[in-house]
Amino acid sequence: TRFGQVSVYKKIIKTKRLLDEFNKSTKGQELATLPIMKDATKIKAMRFMNMIIYDSYEFDKKLFAVTICEMVQWSIKFGVCSHSAVAFASYGVLLLTTFEDFGKGRDLATSALMLNERLSDIYNQSEVYLIAWTFLRPWTHLFSSCRKHLLSAYHVGLSVGDQGHATYNIHLYILMGWYAGEPLKKLEVDCRTRIQQMKELNHTRTMERALIAYQTILNLMGRSGKPGELKGDAINHEEVVHHYKIAQRKNMENLTRSMQLMLAYYFGNYHLASAMIEEINQSFDKYCLAAGANIRYALFEGLTAFAMIRHDKSSIDVYGSNKVKMPKTSVFSLKWRRIANKAVRKVAKWVQKGCPNAVHILHLLEAEQLAVVHGDTRGAKQKYDLAILTAATHGFRQDRAMANELAGEMLLAEGNVQRAGDYLKSAHDLYLEWDAYAKADQLYKKHPDLIPL
Repeated sequence: TRFGQVSVYKKIIKTKRLLDEFNKSTKGQELATLPIMKDATKIKAMRFMNMIIYDSYEFDKKLFAVTICEMVQWSIKFGVCSHSAVAFASYGVLLLTTFEDFGKGRDLATSALMLNERLSDIYNQSEVYLIAWTFLRPWTHLFSSCRKHLLSAYHVGLSVGDQGHATYNIHLYILMGWYAGEPLKKLEVDCRTRIQQMKELNHTRTMERALIAYQTILNLMGRSGKPGELKGDAINHEEVVHHYKIAQRKNMENLTRSMQLMLAYYFGNYHLASAMIEEINQSFDKYCLAAGANIRYALFEGLTAFAMIRHDKSSIDVYGSNKVKMPKTSVFSLKWRRIANKAVRKVAKWVQKGCPNAVHILHLLEAEQLAVVHGDTRGAKQKYDLAILTAATHGFRQDRAMANELAGEMLLAEGNVQRAGDYLKSAHDLYLEWDAYAKADQLYKKHPDLIPL
């Protein structure tokens, strides 16, 4: 591509200024109410730019950004058409990732949805909904409330022949169900059915994504010989990553590694989990713009970092008393402490900006920070309990289970066996409720005396 990073950034800034000037001159006129674009040639050009967006998102992020900016600028100067709704939503994604402007991202999602409704445009609805309800709205709405819109977009897309966006929507509907803590058994059936449909429709790119999620679900359910490794009937993590590396598909490479990271953490292989973080090497949010994926990655990045600090051979038992004076920290621990603190700050910023999907995650990471870094088990227990409460309130049964497990492990290391057993039993029951049979079995085998069946 001929676009450099600086020129792309300037393009985004120029478009932002144009939007600010429009808002100032019109005293906050809604973008969705702009005059309709009449020039047939410009409408064709907008259609062509819209076609570029789909492929450039994965293969050329700079072209993706420049194309979106051009479409927004045209819409303000020459009027809106059906493709403007896609442009407004997509530009909201750029503002979120570039400036973390949650407010403007929310407003642009609203404008895109309003314009799509104003034009009664069912042909682009699947694409508009995909962007709005995957990349923008999850920053301000619970995953569980976003799913129904993705399902609706799937049905609309199929009805008008937009199979590409339709299949992508149904994949994201399933994936967001996993993020939201929906029972895995139901997700497994749905995922298997949709993968077969994608295969029949020859939508390979979406099927590749679905297979990664499918294998992750199978592992958690105990349908893999080594549940902590992303390999089985659907995919082999190492082969898939090698393929994407050769194809220079960094987005898919990072997505696969992030799923391996989650499985490795769940099953206690913290060195494999840490290796995934080092391979991703701070490029996850650069190549993956979806809200859910970023929120979940931050959780496991932080948890893995705290686990690495905890297991550092140069560290002492931080659970020896309610508050202990920490020893001189090793270079190894300092490295992972930086990563952990960064994850906590990132999630705290999201919560401050009103992200409901990150509230319990912040409590959980802060609990780990108090327990592992500061040795404050009393404060940590309060934070674990807050994480359990908020996860339960918002329906995140898998994270509620994890918070119970971590609290139980901390109390057990402290010598409070009876209270630890209560937490670990709750964790075991919640993992079973989530249908994560392999994880529940692993926890039981680790503490058979504390988890009566």
